[in-house]
Amino acid sequence: MFAHLRRTGYAEVVAPATRTISTTAPRNVRFAGVITSLRAGIAREDFKFHTSYGKEEELGATRNPKKPTTPLEQNLSHPSRPPAGGPEVRRPEATATGCWRKITARARAGLPLRTRGDPSPGAGRATNQTLVRMDDRHPGADPGPSAVPVLGPASSASASRNRQSKALVPLGPIESRDKPKSPAHPCSHAATSRPTQGQQYVHAATNVYTAIKQRSVVMTVTDETWLDASVTDSELFDTSEYTVLRKDRCGRGGGVLMAFPTPAKVNRRLDLEHDDLEALFFELILPHSTVLVCCAYCPPSLKDEAYKHLDSSLSLALSKQYTNVLVFGDFNAHIDWTSHDDPLPHDRTDDLLLDIMTSANLVQACLEPTYSSRDGTSSSLDLVFVADPTRVTSCTTSEGLSNSDHRAIEVCYAAVLPRNGHHARQLWKFDQTDHTHLARLAHLAPWCMTSSGDDCLGNYELWCDMASAIQRECVPSCTRTSKRRHRPWITPDIMKAARQKRLLFRKASRTQCPITFQLAKAHQRSLKAAIHVEHQRYTTRLAEKATENPKVFWSYVNSLRSSRHRPSFNIQGKLVDRPAEVSALFAEQFSSIYVQAPADDSELLEKFSPRDQGTLPTQLPDDSRDDSLLLSATFSPEALSSAISKINPSPSPGPDGMAPTFFRLLAPQVLVSLCTVFQSLLDHGTVPASWKRALVTPVHKGKSKPSNDPKNYRPISITSIICRTFERVLNSQLLDFLERRKFFPASQHGFRRDRSCDTALATLNQIVSHNLDNRIDTDVIQLDLSNAFDTLNISLLLDKAKEAGIRGCLLGWLANFLIGRSQRVIYCGAHSKRIPVPSGVPQGSVLAPTLFLIYVNNMPQDNRFPLVQYADDTSILAPILCPSTSEDLQEYLMVIDSWITSNHLKLSPEKCSVMKFSSARLPAKPSYTMRGIPLPTEDSLKILGVTFTSTLDFSLQVASVVARARRVLGFVSRVSKPCGPATFALLYTSLVLPILEYGCAVWSPNQQHLIARAESVQRRASRILYARSIKSPPADYATRLKMAKWRPLRQRRAVTQMRLLCRLLDGSLADTPLSHDYDFQAYRLSTAKLGRRTGGCARRR
Repeated sequence: MFAHLRRTGYAEVVAPATRTISTTAPRNVRFAGVITSLRAGIAREDFKFHTSYGKEEELGATRNPKKPTTPLEQNLSHPSRPPAGGPEVRRPEATATGCWRKITARARAGLPLRTRGDPSPGAGRATNQTLVRMDDRHPGADPGPSAVPVLGPASSASASRNRQSKALVPLGPIESRDKPKSPAHPCSHAATSRPTQGQQYVHAATNVYTAIKQRSVVMTVTDETWLDASVTDSELFDTSEYTVLRKDRCGRGGGVLMAFPTPAKVNRRLDLEHDDLEALFFELILPHSTVLVCCAYCPPSLKDEAYKHLDSSLSLALSKQYTNVLVFGDFNAHIDWTSHDDPLPHDRTDDLLLDIMTSANLVQACLEPTYSSRDGTSSSLDLVFVADPTRVTSCTTSEGLSNSDHRAIEVCYAAVLPRNGHHARQLWKFDQTDHTHLARLAHLAPWCMTSSGDDCLGNYELWCDMASAIQRECVPSCTRTSKRRHRPWITPDIMKAARQKRLLFRKASRTQCPITFQLAKAHQRSLKAAIHVEHQRYTTRLAEKATENPKVFWSYVNSLRSSRHRPSFNIQGKLVDRPAEVSALFAEQFSSIYVQAPADDSELLEKFSPRDQGTLPTQLPDDSRDDSLLLSATFSPEALSSAISKINPSPSPGPDGMAPTFFRLLAPQVLVSLCTVFQSLLDHGTVPASWKRALVTPVHKGKSKPSNDPKNYRPISITSIICRTFERVLNSQLLDFLERRKFFPASQHGFRRDRSCDTALATLNQIVSHNLDNRIDTDVIQLDLSNAFDTLNISLLLDKAKEAGIRGCLLGWLANFLIGRSQRVIYCGAHSKRIPVPSGVPQGSVLAPTLFLIYVNNMPQDNRFPLVQYADDTSILAPILCPSTSEDLQEYLMVIDSWITSNHLKLSPEKCSVMKFSSARLPAKPSYTMRGIPLPTEDSLKILGVTFTSTLDFSLQVASVVARARRVLGFVSRVSKPCGPATFALLYTSLVLPILEYGCAVWSPNQQHLIARAESVQRRASRILYARSIKSPPADYATRLKMAKWRPLRQRRAVTQMRLLCRLLDGSLADTPLSHDYDFQAYRLSTAKLGRRTGGCARRR
């Protein structure tokens, strides 16, 4: 029956005299494998590797714990009295009995454990070995015949002392109510109310966090995590404090995880990892040395293969010189280590492990047995190998986690780890703003001084000075120099109770008193219940404030969804991880993207400056009334008020220090003076210096790309909020002018009114399906422009803007806005040097998308090969009417390539792709080249987030959407469990439904099995909501939807399609191919009537 158990564990490293622990637990545990923890040593340069293979489900925090039989205060006030009804301590005939059958049955079902085999509060230690009966019956009942070993013989007095002072505190079991028969799978049951392996690991994170903080743990490595992509790093650890590295198993079970604090320098060795080896390799960069650390799990059934992969990895790793090598893991090797110099392997496979470690000059440091079988025999399955044993000051075993048949290993290792330095910054408490005082000061301030004279820059600076003075007067502030030490629900009382629990376990180990062990176990369960209650209270308070203060609620939810760890960059063999070095690295990377301008800045400014800088719009020449020209813009209070209402108060202040939150409070009260200042700046074509500066934040491009490569980040600019408000008003009038002139081609769907990703996808789908209906093949070529927004030639952009009809002071202002820009990279509080930006438009500004559309507007068009564009995403659709069409398309590709080169853009032919839409069984593969490089041919193509196949079958899209929605639904179910049904419904409609409905007007399936597959996500969500709202047997799907006031997904998709049809009928898409194949004039309806029938979806004209 032990074949059903999985080893679990964790390792921890602590300061002076550190150690490592090991323990093992049943399969339903998620905290499986090895965990290694490190903490910085100060004077003696010591840190501990603490490895424990223990039962992770006992560490669960967000699951309902067993209600403690003894209150926490009673445990502390009566340290010598055991809880009433404590189990009897005796020496049984066997180490385990049939109780494990119940444990393993619940383990396979993925349920929390509460069986007769659970440890009771009366665990104690006798002379050499003490066995504790575990029973969950009523106090005073006969405990029954089952027992498991909790403590083993001590090896030495010094080892005993180490165990007394630094043993890992085991946490109590959790009670469950039901016992299903089928095993829970981490993927298939992620969204149900039944806890899955990944859910139980997440539930354990809170108590693990408490233990880590209690021991100043630095590094944690875990194997057999049973995690998958549905569990985010932030659910496991606070990613603002810890960087998490994972290697999840593709199938059921397995997985390895490592977490280390942000100041620690760690470089992951991906070249040492194999797909068939559950192991993590990383370099720990110490001040004067580099240590290679490995954590591995070798399954019993695949030991031979795992050992061979481990051998190849170690051989490759040792080709590099390391100060020391540490290998932790559960190797499942039956080796007799009685004679350390001559260990005896059990079979050929175990001898292979000895040969591997001996060849690598590694010494096994753990000499005490870590595993006790049912018949009482002991063996060492959990091992610690080290290259330089002189750095290991001690390696002992102690009691592991309860309900685990593995003991804990503690390793003390001498080293020094860097400390974390936090940068100080000023925080404004906008929630404490004195609004009455602010309104009074805004009314009394002499804003009229900002409109006198012709010095528009001086007037603007004066306006900003007065606004800043009002902010300092009305908004309190503070300086934060350090981060929060603990999670919000880890209260001082909980930390105090955790310290008292450790003292009780130390006392029990020192005195070998069964009564003290009973008290320690009862105190442990009380602490666990207190953590659970505090965590529930915290999340409940957040959920209650979701309507009043949604920012705090969504900040908490998003912190659990995202992974904010800081990556380390390996540049030419040198590890770069300090914030100042990383910011300089990003600045160098971003500056290499920009294209140097051939002309001097002063020449460009002179070329595009207005003839008379002092000319006002009312004094412009007569041709200013020409509708084909746009010479200026008007800043009215109405337009400015509309722009201010769209300000997002969340972003950080720009280079001028003006906070968006305060500007949104102040600006509506001083609209007139602000309009005057803005109009003066535009009329003179002047741009303040702070508007031409940007603070750049590196943003990772996607999960599929490695995060330790600076090339996989894009620069997102944080500019002045006052400048963005100015741009918003200007951009609205600029777009109106260009749309009136019908400047943009019908193929462009990006950043335009009445255009979106849906219209682009619908256009592509319409053209391809029309060709398939007429038995015409269609070749689709997807072009990839690299860093398109950052490589625009400014001089060429201004020339194109002039050709578009933008003249006068507006063109002069745009030239001044784009020329002479600079930026600096911000990374973890560190600033890089200011670098010039000679090309491109700032990503993050309001005008950037419109300026980009102007730049790419003259891309060559061919009526034979229609384009579908969304900003820089371009798809070429070529109906293959005859063999010569492919040759014509190749010539058209050469024309586009020539245009890309002449416009100073960068094309990546290797990232472009081709796909043929055809109804033939064996269609001929298309063959096209660009710049002499063959374009890769694909069987499926993802365009704007929707997966197209060659037969226009959206089965892959449905499968992808459902898989992603299920992962997010599992996350929503876990996060909202303590908060009630209303929070679950809110998170479902906000996070899951957008995934299920993006682009559904195009890919909405017609096959019943695909419809049912998509609907299964909402079926599961409705079951969860119903179970949390009404404690009764689940009703049918229709009843659940009525209770939740939801509509079936099929009906929602039909409504989305009707909305797109309404836009066709009211003429919004009259110039697109969507309306070319039909005569909608005969079917036009009254817009008002249509709007009433479709819920106002038709646009009034």
